[in-house]
Amino acid sequence: MRKVTDKTDKIVFIQSVIFVLALIGSILLSRTTIIGIIILQLNEWVKNQGILAPIVLLVLWITSAVFMIPGAPIAILAGTLFGHTLGIIYASLFSTIGACTAFIVGRHSHSRWVKRVIRHSDDFRKPEQQNFNHGWKLLAFLRLVPIFPYNLVNYWFALTGIRLYTFAIVSFLCLLPSNVMFVIFGVGIFDIAKKGRFYWIYLLIGLLLFIFLLCIHRVVSRKKGRTYDREGQNGSEVQVASFKID
Repeated sequence: MRKVTDKTDKIVFIQSVIFVLALIGSILLSRTTIIGIIILQLNEWVKNQGILAPIVLLVLWITSAVFMIPGAPIAILAGTLFGHTLGIIYASLFSTIGACTAFIVGRHSHSRWVKRVIRHSDDFRKPEQQNFNHGWKLLAFLRLVPIFPYNLVNYWFALTGIRLYTFAIVSFLCLLPSNVMFVIFGVGIFDIAKKGRFYWIYLLIGLLLFIFLLCIHRVVSRKKGRTYDREGQNGSEVQVASFKID
C-alpha cells in the first residue's frame, strides 16, 4: 500500500507541476495584446448572446466529458467569460451534467472501447483492488482531489454498481472546490486581459485552493494507507471492487 501511495504522490506532483506551468503560460498569454483582445471580445459576445452563451458552454462540457477532453480549460473559460458568480454556478452544474452524460453512455452503451481504455490504464487498476464497500467514498476522494482524470473517473464508475443519483450528488458536491478554483483562476486571467489591478487577488485565492486540495490528498491518502496496512497486518482480507472488466 505504501508503494501505491508513493506512486500516487508522484502522479500528483507531476500533475501539479504541469498545472502550474499551464497556468503561468495562460497568464503570460493573457498579458499579450492579441490574446487580451480575443478574451475581451469573447466576453462581449457572451454578454450579447443571452441564454445561448451558457448553452454553448454546456454543449462544450458534455462533449469534453463524453470524448474524454480535459474539462479544466472549460472551467477556466467559464470564469473568464461569465465572472465568479455565474462561472461557479455554470461550472458546477455543467460539469456534473457532463459527468452524468458520460456515466450513462459508459453504462448503457456496453462499449468495448470504454472497457479497453479502463483496462489499459495502469492508474485505474489500483482502485479496483481497494475496499469498495462504500463506493461513494472512493468517488468523493477521486472527485475532491483530482488525482485521476475527471473523464476516466466518469467511465470507470459507469462500470460499477453505483447508482446514477449517488454518482451525480457526490460528483456535484466534490467537484465544487476544483470548479471554484478553476473559475477563480479564469476571473484572474480576465482581469489581466482588461488591465485590471486586482488579478493577483484572484490568482492568490485560486492558488490557496489548489494548495488546500493537495493537503486534503496528502492527509486522506496517508490515512487510507495506514488503514490498509493495519488490515494487512491483522490478516484480514481487503474486499476488492464488486465488479470486473471483461
